[in-house]
Amino acid sequence: MRRTGFTAAASTLVRQAPIKPRGCKPKRKPDAEASEWVGEARARDAVAGRSGGLCEIRLRGCFGRALDWHHRLLKGQGGLWQASNGLHLCRWCHEAVTNTRGNRATYEQNGWLIPANTVPAIVPADVPVLLPSGQRVFLDDVGDYLPERGAA
Repeated sequence: MRRTGFTAAASTLVRQAPIKPRGCKPKRKPDAEASEWVGEARARDAVAGRSGGLCEIRLRGCFGRALDWHHRLLKGQGGLWQASNGLHLCRWCHEAVTNTRGNRATYEQNGWLIPANTVPAIVPADVPVLLPSGQRVFLDDVGDYLPERGAA
């Protein structure tokens, strides 16, 4: 006899277990991660506001419209959800910077990647970023560009 999760009771079927909703995702992450989730949401909003929805590096082949968040100091290497550690990139540029194909030194020089495991540790807010305009700027945690120190 096949088990269905139902029992027969007086010619009607009665469900033994409550129905589990399918395809419904929670609106926020569990409380165990709530503090990081708030940081992620704020950082994403700040970076999206800073970029105006446009890719912040614009490599050759760039799609223009920014859709992806990129950790300059990779999350797996200790990078945090801070606006100073993030860039808003199109899918093309994000894939290019993530899979460097021998261009890692150039990407680090431009501030798009930050080397991990350095002593002392490098703080993303202290590493300038090269913008498509050719200007070098610092990124702050509020979501603003700050002029490079020493530049007028």
